[in-house]
Amino acid sequence: MRCKSESCDGLLAFEETDEGFLMGNMILLADEVGGKRFFPCPKCRGRNLVDEVEHGGRTRVRVFGFEPGE
Repeated sequence: MRCKSESCDGLLAFEETDEGFLMGNMILLADEVGGKRFFPCPKCRGRNLVDEVEHGGRTRVRVFGFEPGE
């Protein structure tokens, strides 16, 4: 998966479907700070925000936003 920052093309070690969901139960691997779950970008150090949603009768993980790193 590519970093969701518009100015970064960093590559994260996760596979994303065409619908924007991550393959597997990746929420367990996400970092969590202040109630926000995210995957840090190794290039820009930003946060690719993730959450769990119901889709097709299954719980899926999706990337829904980006926050710059601190």
